[in-house]
Amino acid sequence: MARRVPWLTVVLAVATAGAVTALVLVVRERGRRADVEKARRRAAEALMLGENARAEEEITAALAARPGDPALLEQRATIRFASGKFAGAVEDADAALAAGGGLSAVRVRAAARTMAGDLDGALADCDRVLAAERGDASAWASKAEVLKRKGDAAGALAAFDESLRLSPGQPPVRLARAELRFRARDYAGAREDAEAAVAGDPKNPEAWFLRACARRAMGDAQGALEDCRRALEAAPADWGKKADVEKWTESLEGEILK
Repeated sequence: MARRVPWLTVVLAVATAGAVTALVLVVRERGRRADVEKARRRAAEALMLGENARAEEEITAALAARPGDPALLEQRATIRFASGKFAGAVEDADAALAAGGGLSAVRVRAAARTMAGDLDGALADCDRVLAAERGDASAWASKAEVLKRKGDAAGALAAFDESLRLSPGQPPVRLARAELRFRARDYAGAREDAEAAVAGDPKNPEAWFLRACARRAMGDAQGALEDCRRALEAAPADWGKKADVEKWTESLEGEILK
């Protein structure tokens, strides 16, 4: 006759099995989290080395372990944006937001939409960020860039003004506003902004050249020549404007010598 197992023993055995299963699941989850964190660190290291493709591979592998993780999706969106994969960046930002991601995913999507030419979508994203954080200087700068691309120079200038009111020391924003001011023939304002951009980032040839343009428009050929030379000194070999600035430098030299 089969021996009966006491009910308490059965209960304890089931409880033990359940506890062991739960422990295994916890250990596995901790292992997955550790693997994900390692992948994120490796991705960050790859980005620092300029290895965007490897960084994207690391985050994609992490997403295989944690599908739909909004932080990972946002990180891959940022990497894809940096790699010029704007459609992929928008796709990842969309997925991050659908999974509960926050405003940082909206910011990435706004930038990607801007570069992809979806200016209406980018403007809506900028406004969404500003509705939540009115004092976000970078969001105002992003909105200004979108408005500039849409041809709304006045709106872009107003948005750049607000960005700089909130955070005055932004050389890229000062440079962008200098360009708009120059186009509007506000040469004194363009020179002022270009000077701030030069002071904040003296290795940027664009800042030197824009100040040269403003100085030349104001009749200061000598100052323009000096700035053109500084632009060429700061310029990398593949700077797209290098040949034009060299020609302009020669022209200014000839003009001054007359």
